[in-house]
Amino acid sequence: MLKRAQHSLILLLATFAATALFAGCSLGAATTAAPTPTATTEPTATPLLNTTYTSTNGVYTLIYSSKWTVKPISAPLTSGTAQLTDSTSTDLFIVEPFVVKSTATYPSLLKAWISKAPFTSSTVDTTVTTKTLPNGSWTVASGKTVISSVPFTAHLYGMLHDGHTFIVMTFAPTATQGNDQTTYFDPMLSSLTFLK
Repeated sequence: MLKRAQHSLILLLATFAATALFAGCSLGAATTAAPTPTATTEPTATPLLNTTYTSTNGVYTLIYSSKWTVKPISAPLTSGTAQLTDSTSTDLFIVEPFVVKSTATYPSLLKAWISKAPFTSSTVDTTVTTKTLPNGSWTVASGKTVISSVPFTAHLYGMLHDGHTFIVMTFAPTATQGNDQTTYFDPMLSSLTFLK
């Protein structure tokens, strides 16, 4: 079922234009002899978000994990749209800079996107929240949907930038959404920097 959901999510990307990393830790057996102190050098950890993407229109950059893939998308009424997906194609981060100022509410925009196949049983909260980041204040709409029997959580972040509607949408399986939000989505959204 999850494979079908992954495939459907990839199809969604084309139509609409994470795995969390676990660090293992091995503990050695206790010894009775006192250890001899030795100097050690700790390995340098590779940052989880370590690759920069610049939009095709030069309007924004963001930092993402090199384990994710980025694909620029041509979508109506947008310029510089990109989809970022994790290695399992279940987590999705879409950036959509519109070339117009939308008069629709953010919950209605999210509802319009998740009301079509392959989505089923979609619901969107009518209330919104605000998320303030270094790049500005975002209005957040939230919803739930199902793809191939797998529950997903969706968020739409919207703001006006240069007089145009700028949207970021995130999708993750509901079972892992909280961890994916903290590990990937929030840092990626915080890293988004407007160049123009």
